[in-house]
Amino acid sequence: MADRERVTVAAAADLLGVRRETVYAYISRGLLDRSHTVDANGHRASLLDRAQVQALVERGRRTRAGSLELHLDTAITELDPQGRLLFRGLDATSLATERSLEDVAEILWQTGRSGAWSPPDGLDEVVTHVHAVCPRGASPAARARVALGLLAARPAQPSSDGDADGDGNGAELGAAREAMVLAACALGPEGSGWQGDLATTVAHGLSVHDPSPSTVDLVRRALVLLADHELATSTIAVRAAAGTGAAMPLALLTGAAALGGPRHGTASRPALDLWTRWIGDRGAVLPEIDRSTAGFGHKVYRGTDPRADHLLAELGRDDPGLDLQVEALRLAALQRTGMEPNVDLALAVLTQARGLHHDAGEAIFLVGRLAGFAAHTLEERRQPLRFRPRAVYTGRR
Repeated sequence: MADRERVTVAAAADLLGVRRETVYAYISRGLLDRSHTVDANGHRASLLDRAQVQALVERGRRTRAGSLELHLDTAITELDPQGRLLFRGLDATSLATERSLEDVAEILWQTGRSGAWSPPDGLDEVVTHVHAVCPRGASPAARARVALGLLAARPAQPSSDGDADGDGNGAELGAAREAMVLAACALGPEGSGWQGDLATTVAHGLSVHDPSPSTVDLVRRALVLLADHELATSTIAVRAAAGTGAAMPLALLTGAAALGGPRHGTASRPALDLWTRWIGDRGAVLPEIDRSTAGFGHKVYRGTDPRADHLLAELGRDDPGLDLQVEALRLAALQRTGMEPNVDLALAVLTQARGLHHDAGEAIFLVGRLAGFAAHTLEERRQPLRFRPRAVYTGRR
């Protein structure tokens, strides 16, 4: 960048028509490179490549067929393309080591609360109704969506703890807690019930046999790591719903529906198929590995996915043979595609290694991500209605 014109962060913000904080967000996402200098007062300052800034300006002006890019300010989650994930400034992998999903949800919601949640009144009745209306063979995540739909169909209720959160969001956060507990309980077979916390409930609901303490711990880690991931497709859907004023249960249901596609929340299923065949006959799988292989690569991370790194390391800690199998697959994919494992492969390995339901990956994804959905709902509430893109008409005239 030494031979190219450079501009300050303030100048870049003016060119882009955004705040300085947004420019720093572009830097953290890898959209802009920066160097450093010392100003006349001896303070360290950032300099950006003017050509890169101008290219970003032009990209914002162009209407490109078949693409949609959104850049929104958020204080919830930061994704570093170099492989770091932060929730409200706290490292997600550190949180996964020591905190529950309930704790992380309260962090994302900025309530200052911690500790166990209580199941809502009438929980067993609602879960029984979910099983009654779902067809035989419905996936765990499908039952969770039906549960959210039943919650959304109820008239709005005041929070059972008033405005205990102290910010006017008591009723909405009460609904979010209720939704997460209800979704977790709906995953398992009828009668599995609430097990005292979200991770234990999810692990029992998705396990073929009673889960070991280490399996519950791995599920807890996965739930925490999946609690939010910035502006994923399902989160955009949540924010669009929230922007219309839709109630919390409706916003959560919107996100849960968007999460159900094979390009998003169910991507761990083909990754499970790949992993199962790999440990059975890797020679037969090796020629199939290419850049479209499920479980590898990510649109944001340039290298490793920190969620996958954490979960796979924990799985390998208990099973060295499994660790060798994962590493062999990682190296094969890296050599053929240049891509590292993502969280979908980690969920697939967790599912197979710990005897979980074959659709467990989607279910864990859904329950964990409800925490982030609720945080984005509250954040979007502060904005005017703004999701109204224009279309480029390509039909008959």
